[in-house]
Amino acid sequence: MEENYEAAFCEVLEVIAHSEPQVKEKIPQSFIDFLIENRDPNYDPVIDFTDPKWDEKLRVEARAVIGLIYRDFIASKDEKDAFIALEKEAAIKAEKELRERYNPDNIFKKPEPKVEIKEETIIENVPDEPEEKGSGEKSLVEKESPFKNRLLNFIDIIKNTIESLKKRFLNKGGKRVKK
Repeated sequence: MEENYEAAFCEVLEVIAHSEPQVKEKIPQSFIDFLIENRDPNYDPVIDFTDPKWDEKLRVEARAVIGLIYRDFIASKDEKDAFIALEKEAAIKAEKELRERYNPDNIFKKPEPKVEIKEETIIENVPDEPEEKGSGEKSLVEKESPFKNRLLNFIDIIKNTIESLKKRFLNKGGKRVKK
């Protein structure tokens, strides 16, 4: 796992090097120094920035670190608030799933069998016209969009990366550990 982050830091530094000057200015030098100190000196990332999907070819850890950089240093206040709201929503959803799955009150209870009762209704003289478009559709808020799911997954990756970096580079008192 450690090697993955060291190589990912090299990829992140390469992306920063190819970024626009106004983006580079927003990233603190102390953070760039941190990346330089903890990168793999033997890894030389090869990123083809002419490829429209170059970002998809980066390591997951590199994408997570770039996401953290964007959220913490580059994003506007509104974007930061939106990211924080999505992170909270993802955390609540994950906690709810864990609570349902591992509820201590239900550990020794046998699961009740689920019984589905289906009603059959025979309808005569059904018109051949299709239903109106809006009758059965969910609103945009209720729909599970692929973008929202990808964003929530990305937020989970970022959270895991933060926790992993904290464990690796900070001691119990929150002080930075030197190699």
